[in-house]
Amino acid sequence: MNVKLRRGHFDLSTRLSVSDTSAGLFGKSGAGKSTVLGLIAGAIQPQSGHIVLNGKILFDSRKGIRCRE
Repeated sequence: MNVKLRRGHFDLSTRLSVSDTSAGLFGKSGAGKSTVLGLIAGAIQPQSGHIVLNGKILFDSRKGIRCRE
């Protein structure tokens, strides 16, 4: 995952790569943890970047891919 999202005064620019079967997100209140989970789940669409889960492209702004499953 490598995405950028802007919502009001909140800017999120994140890169995330997980190769283990379980992972956790830690951070201060308002850091974007729930937003990152929403991006992975497809509930929130970023402005740019890409999200790949288990080899499947869920979002790619350059290729015009926006999966909603």
